[in-house]
Amino acid sequence: MRATKCSKQTERVLAADRFLTRREAARMLRLAEGTLAVWSCTGKKGAPPMRKHGGRCVYSERELLAWSEQRRA
Repeated sequence: MRATKCSKQTERVLAADRFLTRREAARMLRLAEGTLAVWSCTGKKGAPPMRKHGGRCVYSERELLAWSEQRRA
């Protein structure tokens, strides 16, 4: 079995990032789970970045923290 070579960017993501379900992301941001669902379905500008993994919506914990920081009052 041969190890595959990852890019440095992929290695950083694997080492430093955790993916959250929509429910976990909503709890972290203190938003309703339905709010995140509507934002992702409508493509709301300024919504937190979301990815699809096997048809499931996931959110990068690091990206959610950065998104939240941008909205600091």
